[in-house]
Amino acid sequence: MPAQEDDYILRQIEILGEIVAQLLKRRDPVGEEYALLQAFALQEKLFGMPAATFLKLSSVDQVAALAKNEPEATGRGKCLSYVMLLRDTASLYQLRGQGDFAFGARKLALNIALLTANGQPTDPATALVRELQGILAGAPLDAPIQALLDHFNDVLRKMALSD
Repeated sequence: MPAQEDDYILRQIEILGEIVAQLLKRRDPVGEEYALLQAFALQEKLFGMPAATFLKLSSVDQVAALAKNEPEATGRGKCLSYVMLLRDTASLYQLRGQGDFAFGARKLALNIALLTANGQPTDPATALVRELQGILAGAPLDAPIQALLDHFNDVLRKMALSD
């Protein structure tokens, strides 16, 4: 994806985040529907394929699709953008009373963030993992996601002890 298009998508993701923040303050069903449609459109732009195609992929394959033919930093950035889109989409689902969809989007966001994180406390993915972990605290996670989360927490704990 050319850099100019990357910048455009990132700006649109920021705008969507601002819209979601406003919707969380005051209910607006029309605004919620618009924001949800925008979230889906941005996900398709990020992947460069229809949602029906990338949503059939496993989380590992989604990360690979986002990073394909990209420099490492750009691929990671696209993955983190996807995590933020999923987080915002989950909030929209929650507003609409679709808790199951919200939970699923948050689990996928956590999984993608964990697959993207480099285990450094200052890594932006680490902050996203922590945020999603807090939101999902006490919720049952699929075994592979829980294993990734446990490993992630162990790495950070060991790093903290060695400092």
